[in-house]
Amino acid sequence: MTTRETVVTRILKSKEESERIINLLTEQNDNFEWILRNLGELKKRFPNKYIAVKKRSVIETDRNYKSLIEKLKRRHIELNEVTIEYITDKPIKLLL
Repeated sequence: MTTRETVVTRILKSKEESERIINLLTEQNDNFEWILRNLGELKKRFPNKYIAVKKRSVIETDRNYKSLIEKLKRRHIELNEVTIEYITDKPIKLLL
């Protein structure tokens, strides 16, 4: 069991709930890594839009965050099951 799994298991009362949370966190991490690996293509396809990613696939997009959330709700998609990112077409500058 990883450290993250141990912490979550101690906090939560049931093993099933712990496993559900661990799976959600793992899915979020996988989605975020997928977004980073595919950022170039995503910038071409969805410039200046919010994207909702589930299971390493874009399932919904919108220029407005609130509109994206409403679209997901209308489709009965749980927000904790998707990763939402804004895809800008501008270069990102990091301040160190």
